[in-house]
Amino acid sequence: MFVGKALKFVALTGLCVGLLPACSHLGSNNSIDKYCDQVKEFSKVDTSTGDIPGLLTRMKKVQDAAPKDQQADWDVITDYMKRLNDAKSDPAKAAKIAGDTAKVKESSDRLSKFAKDKCGVEIQSGH
Repeated sequence: MFVGKALKFVALTGLCVGLLPACSHLGSNNSIDKYCDQVKEFSKVDTSTGDIPGLLTRMKKVQDAAPKDQQADWDVITDYMKRLNDAKSDPAKAAKIAGDTAKVKESSDRLSKFAKDKCGVEIQSGH
């Protein structure tokens, strides 16, 4: 099913599994620490369940803790997941959403770069 493939795509881009697994070494930047803490918790989420509403709830916590310069990319990811959830029983909608995967990957890549630059954590993006 398309929704399952989309969840796998998002997971492979580093957003659902393994994003910022260890940011505890950060200095005194409390907002970055909070963001990294949220992402560490998020990295433990089992994305194979197909529970998009549950995933969105957890993503929202990470997004709320994200620095302002990361908000637009989180908006892209969460919007995509919301539309996937809405389209899960409509193949035509799902096919239309599939065209947005490049934009999602770009946002994921920027989030991964931020993780590397600010947290010193390498994230492998999916291809």
